[in-house]
Parts: sequence; C-alpha cells; structure tokens
Amino acid sequence: MKYTNLILRLAVLVSLFVTTSRVFAQNTAPAGPRPAAAPSFVPPPSGPQDPQADWVTKIFELKFAMPSDMRSILMIFRAEIQAPGLSTGKSRLISVRAPKEIMPAIEDTITRFDVAPPPSANVPLKNIEVSVQVLGAYDSVDSAACKTCVIPQSLQPVITQLQKNFLYKGYQLLDTQVYRQRVGVSLSANNSLPGINDPTATYSIYWRDTYVPTDMATVHLRGFKFGTSVYLAGSSAHFGFETEVDIPTDQQVVIGKTTVGSMAVILVIRAKVVD
Repeated sequence: MKYTNLILRLAVLVSLFVTTSRVFAQNTAPAGPRPAAAPSFVPPPSGPQDPQADWVTKIFELKFAMPSDMRSILMIFRAEIQAPGLSTGKSRLISVRAPKEIMPAIEDTITRFDVAPPPSANVPLKNIEVSVQVLGAYDSVDSAACKTCVIPQSLQPVITQLQKNFLYKGYQLLDTQVYRQRVGVSLSANNSLPGINDPTATYSIYWRDTYVPTDMATVHLRGFKFGTSVYLAGSSAHFGFETEVDIPTDQQVVIGKTTVGSMAVILVIRAKVVD
C-alpha cells in the first residue's frame, strides 16, 4: 500500500512537469507571422445598378451636314441621338448621349463628316440661248397660206434635208422665238401661228430644265413638250409630242413634227452657251 501511493504521486508529478514544459515552450517560442484571421463576409450591394451611370450628353451644331444624315452615320456608336429640327428642317442641332469614354470618337466623327460638299462637276452657271423656229410643210407650193412667211437663208440646209425625207413640196417659216435663260431653269411659253388659216391657232413650248456638260458641247432640254392648238372642221384640235432633246452647240436640229389637218408643223431648234 505504501509503495502504491508513492507510485501514484510520482505519476502526478511527471504529468505536471510535461504540461508545464509545453506551456513554457509555447511562451518562449520566437516571434513570427501569425495566421491571418478569416475574412469577414461582405454582402453584395442591394438594388439594380444604372447601366448608363457614366453616360454624358453633348449638343452639336452642324455647319454643312444634314441632321438626318449625321444621325445615320452616328448609329454605329452605342449612343442616343436626337435631332430636334428633323421634322421641320429648321434646326441643324443634334443631341448625343453616350458613354463618356466613346464621346471623343463621336466628336471626331462629326468633325470629319460635317464638311463642305465638293465643288460641283457641272459647268458654272451659264446663260444659254435657244432659238425656236416653227415650219409649215404643205402638199404643194401654192397651198401655203402665208405668202410672206419666206424661208430665211439660214434654214435652207434644213429645208434641203426635209425634202429628202418627206414628200411635202412647200415650206414656210410660221414663227420664230428666241429664249435666253440660265442653265437649269424651266420654260413654258405660248405663241401664235400666223401662217395657218386660223387666227386663234397657237403653239406651246415647255421644258422642265436645261443642262450643259462640262465640255459645253451640247445643250440638253429635259422634259421637252411641243403642242399646237388650231380650229379645224368646226372644232378645236390639239397636236404635239414629248421628247428629251440633246442639241449640239450652235447647230440647227429638227426636233419633230406634228400633223395639223392637211399640213405638218415641224420644229427646228438651235441652242448655244452665250456666256
């Protein structure tokens, strides 16, 4: 019994010594980095985020380009484009709202495309002179109604060519008109036909506009119309034709003819650029 108690006391002492040694070793260990504490959980922000929070708005006043055209060009960007005067055409302002980082690219695009148009390839504005001569063609020389409507020498080459193409024997100059106007202008005119046995007989000349190419070799009368109005067999009659006219500069050209009763009315035109 005595020995048993002694053994138990020795065991307790050994256990206390071991525990004390471990604590002492931990307290006397060299200093060093300690394990980082576990990060705390941060919940994500609540509520929807604004996808256009970094967008900016700028107003541009165009000098040359049309707002509708510029808006079409800027559609390549992620932007909102407004043209306040688009419906009325009275304003050249456009409003652009876009991300801040791409606004410089939009400004550069507007600068590059809002430029003056290149000069027109057409000839500068010129005056043209158009001489209109109306001829009457008859079955015989004696059937001509106007005894004073003689053919001038300048028209003799035209008469010679007509005699080769038609069976008419007599020709007379029924009327001559000279029109001078700017290139690109329309014309509408009515004149009398004194060589026809009808004091109310008239003819009309119309063209929508004129065009002269850069070499000025021809004069174009676009949308050309010629018509006559006479009183035949107790009623009014209308004759005429429509065509596109290209006239070599300063040359006489037979444009066409229309039949009026037993005679024909033939139109000859000369055109040239005068300045």
